[in-house]
Amino acid sequence: MTDTEKLIERAKELSKKATRGPWRAHITNRRQPEIYTDAPNFKENHAIAIHVLRKHDCAFIAASRELVPALANALEAALKENERLVN
Repeated sequence: MTDTEKLIERAKELSKKATRGPWRAHITNRRQPEIYTDAPNFKENHAIAIHVLRKHDCAFIAASRELVPALANALEAALKENERLVN
């Protein structure tokens, strides 16, 4: 297994275990960043993470929930297409 294939596998494995998305970043009245989900197994407005260091970190973490698996899928498809074109 190549290093790239290992990265894809790790990203997919972590994504499967994480709380379903999408996740959303929220800044409280006290200006504390939090991450929420609308996943069915969570109560409405149930925070996944609170007191994230900065609001930009919070936004990145929330967006990563969907970006990581999407990028892993896109990379996997590109590798397969590259293999098809080479052979």
